[in-house]
Amino acid sequence: GEDIAAAIKWYKAAEAGGSARAVEALASLTARSHEIFAKAARTAIEDGVVSADEKTELISLAKSLGLSAQTAQKIFSEQKTKRPGFRT
Repeated sequence: GEDIAAAIKWYKAAEAGGSARAVEALASLTARSHEIFAKAARTAIEDGVVSADEKTELISLAKSLGLSAQTAQKIFSEQKTKRPGFRT
């Protein structure tokens, strides 16, 4: 997780410098971070309820992946809509 966040930070700096390869790499890392978080969210909601421990783990994972709170919430909400009967 921390490696991904550090890589994203580095590629964002390179992207700002105009590196086309950095733009591609950043897009790939960002997509991978979203996939990792979506999988964790699906796992947390599969029983229909997210426990306090699961919520803490999701927040920690989002931070380690470099996801903003808004992005993490959006990904979580997308996964939640795929789970009928989910309770918050």
